[in-house]
Amino acid sequence: MRKLVSIALALAICVALAVVVSATPVDGPPVVSDTATEVYYAGYDPLPTDWNTPGFDDSSWSNAVLYQHSAYLDPTTESPFVGTGAEWISYAADQATLPDYTHPSMNLDGTTNFATYLFRKDFQVPATAYNASGSVGVAADNYGWLYLNGDPSILGPKDAEWGYNFRPDDQNTGSISAPSLECENVLAARVENGAKVSGTDGHGPMGLLFLLDLDYEIPDAVWQPPITNSDFALKDGTTLPLKFKLYQQGGTSPIDSMQDVYLTVYGPSDGGLGPETETWNLGDGIESLRWNDDEDYYIANFQTRNYTLVDGATYTAVVHDGCTDDMLGNISFVLSTSTGTGRGNSGK
Repeated sequence: MRKLVSIALALAICVALAVVVSATPVDGPPVVSDTATEVYYAGYDPLPTDWNTPGFDDSSWSNAVLYQHSAYLDPTTESPFVGTGAEWISYAADQATLPDYTHPSMNLDGTTNFATYLFRKDFQVPATAYNASGSVGVAADNYGWLYLNGDPSILGPKDAEWGYNFRPDDQNTGSISAPSLECENVLAARVENGAKVSGTDGHGPMGLLFLLDLDYEIPDAVWQPPITNSDFALKDGTTLPLKFKLYQQGGTSPIDSMQDVYLTVYGPSDGGLGPETETWNLGDGIESLRWNDDEDYYIANFQTRNYTLVDGATYTAVVHDGCTDDMLGNISFVLSTSTGTGRGNSGK
């Protein structure tokens, strides 16, 4: 009698090839101004090269601080910031200690060189995201410009007079397009601080408020035979081919180009995910997660002879997004050593 590894399927995404569960639109967490934003005082010198692009080294920058002047619009009541958690931030909570407070170019007649402050907020978007769209908003004292990955999203007003954009109903809004997004992204802002207040030794405060409200969809992993066949049995010591396709929302449009994903088998576990058993990253070799360009599916070989499998334990295969590690689909199976006539599969 041959010992077999039988697979009893308990599917989380689909129960057969013909059943496809549509993806759910994702309302991504908003990217907002808060104390996790990095800030740098650029003064009156040339701005650092590529300061508003992903990958820029801002390790020497400081964390922004919360600051809201009584004249500023209220982000808890003013659109588009309501309910997003966006907060007014600045370089220093004590506005009298701003670096440009006593700069000689701060003239009482209002004809001044405005000091520049730079802000950065990093965020990720799934590598497999599609149908992405978003809206942006910014308010600043005195003037603010907002950039997404180096491209201007909103150019703040700056006229010959004051042109404030921090009072109620005076914020600027705009939209973004999908090509603007990458895996690693940065929402960056440039703020120019106001001049001295006439007749005093002080100047007006500096503040920034920004928002990126992002929507996108992520695909579903749909498992392919043999693991969608409930009567499948694998001879111990051979190979189980794990195959899946990625489908867009609605389940009718398979994604026909390779995406940045990886596959992991977890287990054993009686519930939830157990420890990692094996992970396959994209590649060309037999030990990698491969892309079949003819049939638009991914395949990895789970070679049972390489592991000490636990009799009766539950294992789960999970497809992850290669950027955010989001789960795109999973399938659980129970491995048991039992006798029978089942068929083997060498994998391909």
